[in-house]
Amino acid sequence: MRQRYTSVTIPEKAHPLVKRLFSEMRHQRIGVMDMADRAGVSAGSLNNWRSRMTPKGIPGLEACFNVLGYTLKPVKRKEAEIDNV
Repeated sequence: MRQRYTSVTIPEKAHPLVKRLFSEMRHQRIGVMDMADRAGVSAGSLNNWRSRMTPKGIPGLEACFNVLGYTLKPVKRKEAEIDNV
């Protein structure tokens, strides 16, 4: 881990998974550069996810969540959730 941690901002208009990723990065005090090094994703991609675009593929997003101790897992939605969409 780097010596100096820079607080990660949580994007407002980003995809919900990206919001969750940055929220957990902030909670675990992992900066963008550390995440990029650990997950094998470029820091530029992480910054683009925050402001310009959604992740283009699952592997990079999943690698980031794995660094944080999470995995991506499909879960069947409940009937009530489907009706509200």
